[in-house]
Amino acid sequence: ILDETDTTSLSLRTFSTTFKASPITMMKDIVVDPRNEAEVATYSFSFLPTTPLEQGSQIVIKFPIVYDRNLGRSLICLTAGGLVGSISCIVSNRFVYVRNFESYVPSSDQPIVILLYGVVNPNVDPLNPYTPSIQISTSIIGSNVFIDLNAEAVSYTHLTLPTIYSV
Repeated sequence: ILDETDTTSLSLRTFSTTFKASPITMMKDIVVDPRNEAEVATYSFSFLPTTPLEQGSQIVIKFPIVYDRNLGRSLICLTAGGLVGSISCIVSNRFVYVRNFESYVPSSDQPIVILLYGVVNPNVDPLNPYTPSIQISTSIIGSNVFIDLNAEAVSYTHLTLPTIYSV
């Protein structure tokens, strides 16, 4: 990571290295309902990080650029498994930050389940109906270093809207 404390000079800059992020296991495919383009949908993520999460950690879900930067008009974020606490979600420029949970020890019996209601599905490119991947990561709040990461957690196909043809 490049220390950018003085952007006017290239001298006295430092580099620091970190370990490679551990993987995040998707417990099942993302559930998107409905899957039609431009529809308001519910997204369900079920996953298992490798590293235990301490208080002060966050889960970050990064949506690709084909989505609206706010993801929808009124997004509701809930946890349906794994995490406990006064959980909050922040949406900013296609990122969803899940915070304020108590520590979590990964367990296949209790995977983390995050539900996002109100996401507007992106428009479909007729030449390439696959949506670029959604990324899921964990980190410490305020840090830009991943603890766990799945850069290609989810890739799926949206359905085009039905059209009416006249004969």
